[in-house]
Amino acid sequence: MTTSGLAKLAGIGPQTARKFADLGIDTPEQLLTHIPRAYRDWRHPSPIGTVPDGEAIVVGRIDSVSERNGRFPMVSALVSDGTGSMKLTWFGRRHLFGRLQVGNRIFASGRVARKGFVAEMNVTSHREMAPDERFVGEIVPIYPAGKELPSRTIRSAILRNLDLLVNQRGDLLPAEVARAHGLMSAREAWYGLHAPHSPDEAERSRRRVIFEEFFLIGLDAALKRAQREAAGGAVPIVAPADWLERFAAQLPFALTGAQRRVIEEVASDVARGVPMNRLLQGDVGSGKTLVAAAAMYLAHVGGMQSALMAPTEILATQHAAKLAPLLQPLGIGVEVVLGSQSARERRRAVERLASGEAGVAVGTHALLTESVSFDRFGLAIVDEQHRFGVRQRLHLRAKSANPHALYMSATPIPRTLAQTKYAE
Repeated sequence: MTTSGLAKLAGIGPQTARKFADLGIDTPEQLLTHIPRAYRDWRHPSPIGTVPDGEAIVVGRIDSVSERNGRFPMVSALVSDGTGSMKLTWFGRRHLFGRLQVGNRIFASGRVARKGFVAEMNVTSHREMAPDERFVGEIVPIYPAGKELPSRTIRSAILRNLDLLVNQRGDLLPAEVARAHGLMSAREAWYGLHAPHSPDEAERSRRRVIFEEFFLIGLDAALKRAQREAAGGAVPIVAPADWLERFAAQLPFALTGAQRRVIEEVASDVARGVPMNRLLQGDVGSGKTLVAAAAMYLAHVGGMQSALMAPTEILATQHAAKLAPLLQPLGIGVEVVLGSQSARERRRAVERLASGEAGVAVGTHALLTESVSFDRFGLAIVDEQHRFGVRQRLHLRAKSANPHALYMSATPIPRTLAQTKYAE
């Protein structure tokens, strides 16, 4: 893995670049887009005499220092600011031995807890100040960090190179889009994200950067959809106008409004010469199998065969048991293809699908074998699609030139969402 891109930046040598690489940051672009996970407001230190328990910042004069060596080194300092005194403690910081000087002023942040009448801070960050230095507060970004690369090191690297990083990035959002949504420029946003002057500026900057990211994702997906639209290649599945009423008439219950709407959307998709690529999400028991049955009937009356692939034999068998009573009264033969079938059962199912005698196949990965072929395959349905790999789903679709595809899921887990993001 090359680290030369980061190693050329100010304050980042080869060793630090390797630590950045462990966090997945290999380029200046990735360093700029390493977004803070939170911010600490270090603008207003608390008076020591009234400092509250919990996270706080204080500024005071060092009155005394004590150091304890050994297996668990500790440095303590008593500080005051005119309103009161408190104890600052650093655990495991042997490098501080001899560094803190009585009489110097110090800024410290950390968690405060009271032990009796004395407030004590477990210091997480500090800075010694010149005797006459005026304290100037700031908003401090906290970055996702690693064991060997703390947030303060990441912050220092970004701030030292921020001008260069921002100039290289440029503005990727069209100005008219930014104006329409009341967004600041990219340059303002990157500075406001990494070096904000207020929490409000940090939040507005974060919103601008996130908007740009989603805009680019949407643009990329739109381009991919446009390419699919232009390529076409699917056989339109067109059915008589009353096909849905004929399907619904033989059901022992009425279709819900949501089921009817989704079925009509599927019918609209497959009637075009562009392969349908639809994700159907619904909770268990919401009627996804019924929608699949309607789509299979639509394919049948349109002269095409369908296949439903499930990840397990139990699930495939359950689907077949639900689909057969719905489809067989409509004249559609349903065949099951499983790995555990006998050679005789498999041969019979394969022959009926290849001849077109059976209109629907329900099975597991066994559907992907070369022995399974169709006479006029037009609709591929994949249940719990996140449990199949991309190649497996494409292998099913490869049973025909450009079949329509319907993916079903009760749990749109991150993998499914990632596939949606990349317009897969």
